[in-house]
Amino acid sequence: MEVNEARHEIAKLENTYNSLHQEVESYSELLSDRSEIDPMGAAKITEVKKHYENIAGVEVPYFESVAFEDFQYSLFDTPPWLDGVVRGVRGWQKRK
Repeated sequence: MEVNEARHEIAKLENTYNSLHQEVESYSELLSDRSEIDPMGAAKITEVKKHYENIAGVEVPYFESVAFEDFQYSLFDTPPWLDGVVRGVRGWQKRK
């Protein structure tokens, strides 16, 4: 039962990953655009929080959250698409 539940969770996470990957892929041209601001700087991870549960004698990690490095930029001196790219790269869109 635990194995089937894990497989179901893996499939769900793979679907989420593929969806996010497609969104970021749509930004690929913007990410390679030469500008003063590097939008990939918004994706620098500072901490990944997780906890472990013991399942059948094996410590299994569970993802809780991720913290990104501060990414500051001027809303007035940057291209209008930068906000959307930063949210997309960080995966901040609301998901249902």
